[in-house]
Amino acid sequence: MFIIFSKYTLPSIACILFLLTCIIVWLIKICKKTPSQRIEFIRKLKKGNCAIVYLAAIPLYIFGYLHAGKDWLETIFGSISKTMTLVVLRYDTTPIQTLLDLDPVYMFAVYFCFVVVAIHAVLFVFSLAYQRVGEKWRVKCWSRSRKEKLLLVGLNSENLAIYKSEKKRKALLLDDISDKEKASLFAKRITYLSKHADVNSRKRRRSNFESRNEIEDYCCELFEKTATRKKSSCVIIINTQEDETNIALCHKIIACSDRVFRGKDKQAIAQTISRVQVYVFGKPAHETVYDSIVESSNGCIHYLNKYRQIAIDFINRYPLTQFMTRKQLNYKTSLLREGINVNVAMIGFGKTNQQIFLTSVANNQFMTEKDGKMVLKPINYHIFDKQNADSNKNLNHSYRRFQNEFKDEIEKQQKSGGEQPYLPFPMLSSTITPPHVLDVNDPEFYAEIRNALLEKNSFNYIVIAFGTDLENLDMAQKLLVKKQEWGLSDTYVFVKVRSGNCSHKIFQRDDCFLIGDEKQVVYHIDRIVNDTITSMAMMRNRIYALEYEITSRPNKMLVEPIELVYARANCDWYIKKTQTERESNLYACLSLRSKMHLMGLDYIRADEKEPNKPLSEKQYLKHYAGDNPPIVTDDVADGKAIIEYDTNFKESRRKTMAIYEHYRWNSFMFSKGFVPASKAEIRADTKQNGKDYSLRRHGNLTTFEGLVEFRKLIAARDKREECETDVIKYDYQILDDAYWLLTRNNFQIVNRGK
Repeated sequence: MFIIFSKYTLPSIACILFLLTCIIVWLIKICKKTPSQRIEFIRKLKKGNCAIVYLAAIPLYIFGYLHAGKDWLETIFGSISKTMTLVVLRYDTTPIQTLLDLDPVYMFAVYFCFVVVAIHAVLFVFSLAYQRVGEKWRVKCWSRSRKEKLLLVGLNSENLAIYKSEKKRKALLLDDISDKEKASLFAKRITYLSKHADVNSRKRRRSNFESRNEIEDYCCELFEKTATRKKSSCVIIINTQEDETNIALCHKIIACSDRVFRGKDKQAIAQTISRVQVYVFGKPAHETVYDSIVESSNGCIHYLNKYRQIAIDFINRYPLTQFMTRKQLNYKTSLLREGINVNVAMIGFGKTNQQIFLTSVANNQFMTEKDGKMVLKPINYHIFDKQNADSNKNLNHSYRRFQNEFKDEIEKQQKSGGEQPYLPFPMLSSTITPPHVLDVNDPEFYAEIRNALLEKNSFNYIVIAFGTDLENLDMAQKLLVKKQEWGLSDTYVFVKVRSGNCSHKIFQRDDCFLIGDEKQVVYHIDRIVNDTITSMAMMRNRIYALEYEITSRPNKMLVEPIELVYARANCDWYIKKTQTERESNLYACLSLRSKMHLMGLDYIRADEKEPNKPLSEKQYLKHYAGDNPPIVTDDVADGKAIIEYDTNFKESRRKTMAIYEHYRWNSFMFSKGFVPASKAEIRADTKQNGKDYSLRRHGNLTTFEGLVEFRKLIAARDKREECETDVIKYDYQILDDAYWLLTRNNFQIVNRGK
């Protein structure tokens, strides 16, 4: 039997070799791909990359047409037409059957080409089926998992960053997801669930505030299931980037929580809240709306303002004491040395710098010695912005309220003697110089910055947050050059770089630092759920409740179990306490670093290497309290001895630090727009002593000495002992408990050595 060859045999062999080469190249590429990249690669084979196969199919059809005696015009168009039908797997060999019967090599080449095309189609179908089965399997595994769950509502780069940062919980992304987005998410091994957001479109959903949709129903179903199953827990993060959608979803969850919590006592509610937590991102322009949602959510919803998170991170890492040394601080007295001026220049006063300003005001305070007495040393804030910082509704509602509304009362108290209607007004721990209403391109811009910072014995911070990352970096480089030109020392520059790109050379210097890295500071699960500062604040709240229970009883004995007191404190934290009260606790813990610096100490992570040996609790108390240590009782809770406070506050560093804490609290309350209550309001209010969080009024907004007068006023009114009405003891608690708070949160206290 003889094999018949034709003049098309060699070209057919060339087509076979070409197809084999393509297959080998594809196999090598697939092997080099990660599992998450292979599906996308296979899809591309069918959607476009497989077109290279047709470079072999067209010549093969041309050979067959020519052998059948067709003219060139019919051959070319016929070959192209038949090749295109291969896309839908229509194998038609009729026009080329003569050559197929004649030449076995040609026949092998044609059918080999058909097989390759079929394999592409099969792989494509397999990838689709694999994705459909895979995505359902992942969602099923997520829903049946006994681990804590994380549900992220909204498909965007921010939620994807949070998803990637999660290492412990089983995470699921929920949104109205397109087929293209699904393929990309599946290839990246992201578990997702697509639910229709609205029957029509996103635009209608945005305009319909109360629209019902599957996403809302799914979130409520998860909330209710988790709340009713004692061994399950979940975290829901709402971040659709549309405030109307976020708010509508929050209202649905609130309605769901009302049903779940109906008829339950506070302890049961507290236990449920600890297992079901909802966090919602929202723009600061709608902060009041979100605050009202938090207040009515039974404690299960928490509002996240990304600019506030950036500010807290900045103050935690770089309090004004961070780069101060013995040149500025007297570690023996914990006072700012006489003659030192502290300046903060803010380039731009948008959302970021406004929040940094308010957070700094609430946490950075200094005292110095003048005429043998300790007095506040105000920090000078210089605001450079093309808009007038005085014309700011947010600041006028918050920070400037006391100055604006009590201007006449302050002047009266300073001028007149005798009985005053108010307790002594405290001095403000910060001042805003007349705003520098300048664009960065203004010819006077550099001159005004120079005049603001170049003064004798000045210590300066420059915070740049006015534009894009590159604009901020460009300004930083210019100011670093100016710093050298002007001979400025003790001046530190902070640059907001949202992307977190620290590869620029300026960040290799010891006077320029990156802030505002959103992936690390905002969109990271540990900054949302496992935030250390918040954890310490809640611990402080529980211990405060326990100490109050013990020390308020005549026999100084705790009647209830500690666990019950803690559970009630946790419940009150979310349900009873206002957002301002929670932040007051949080900012007290946030101020620990600057207070440590004032004493010549610092705290670091327990796993960090430090040349100085960590202090023991005994060493810390000796350094902090000297011969005026806290008086401890026999009761111990969670590893901490309960402290007994009296009214005999001796002169010591411990008292100095308590004064610092009171002035910090004053500054925090002023930053929230609180004003002092009058003596008449304090006397008349037998339950709250002038404290009203809805009216933003408080009876303790006074000097440290004014607290003694407050104590006497309440004792006389209620016919009680002054030790029973004292509030000064609360200013001692944060540093009395500092060692316990820090070590329990995996920190250690060390000598600063600067």
